[in-house]
Amino acid sequence: MAKQTASKKQQPKAEASYQYDAIIIGTGPGGEGTAMNLAKSNKKVAVIERQQAVGGGCVHWGTIPSKALRHSV
Repeated sequence: MAKQTASKKQQPKAEASYQYDAIIIGTGPGGEGTAMNLAKSNKKVAVIERQQAVGGGCVHWGTIPSKALRHSV
């Protein structure tokens, strides 16, 4: 039986270059508002959020849901 050698496929290097005016970490009320104001001023903005939805903890499980519950009762 002949010995087969697998040829190594070279992966292309992912060389991406991005230029931003601002990088916002977190999309709570402060981060979201800042990103929106910068974008409206024609700035190039990147936003980093660890959750799947924007809004931060205040919007999803913090003070805003509790205020909505209080107003609905």
